[in-house]
Amino acid sequence: MYQVCVTLKGSRAAVWRRLLVPADIALDRLHFVLQAAMGWSASHGHLFRVGGKEFGDAKTDIEEDPGGDCADEGLLTFEKATLSGMQEVEYEYDPGDSWQHAIRVEKVVAAGEASGKVPSCVAGAGACPPEDVGGVAGYENFLWVLSHPNHQDHERNLKWVGGAFDPDCFDLAAANRRVRAVTS
Repeated sequence: MYQVCVTLKGSRAAVWRRLLVPADIALDRLHFVLQAAMGWSASHGHLFRVGGKEFGDAKTDIEEDPGGDCADEGLLTFEKATLSGMQEVEYEYDPGDSWQHAIRVEKVVAAGEASGKVPSCVAGAGACPPEDVGGVAGYENFLWVLSHPNHQDHERNLKWVGGAFDPDCFDLAAANRRVRAVTS
C-alpha cells in the first residue's frame, strides 16, 4: 500500500491530505476517496493526468471529451499510474473551477504497518474550499472578503457557506467518516 500526499495546487491557504491507499486501487475508486478526504461533493467532472495522458469516468468525462483522448480511469491502478511510486499523478476536479491537485507517493507501507482501515486519511491541513467558489482565484477572493467584515459581500458569503468558514480547519475524524462512507 502507499502513503500519498494530495495537495491542492495554487492556493495560498495550505490544503492537503495524507492518505493510505492500496497500491491496486483503480483510479475510478481513488476519485471517490480523494473527494471524501478533501471534502468535495463529487458533483462535478474530474480527470487524472498520468504521464501526459488523461484518464476519466467512462460514463461522463470520456463522453464529454470531444478529442477522444481520455482513457477509462477504471482500467488503471494507482500503482501502475505512479510507476510503483516513481511518478506524480495530477488530479483535476471540476474543470470549470479547475481545482488542480498533485498526488505524490511519500512511501510504500507494508500491510502490517497500517493501523485501521485502508483507504484512510492519516493527516491533513486546511479546509476544503467551498464548491463553486470559482477555483483558486475565487477562493482567494472569498477568503479576502471573509477577512473584511465591512466588505459589502461579507454577510452574503457567510450565509452562502452556512454561517461560518475557517480556512485552517481540518477535521481528521470527519474526513475518515467520509472516506469510510464511500469505501464500505
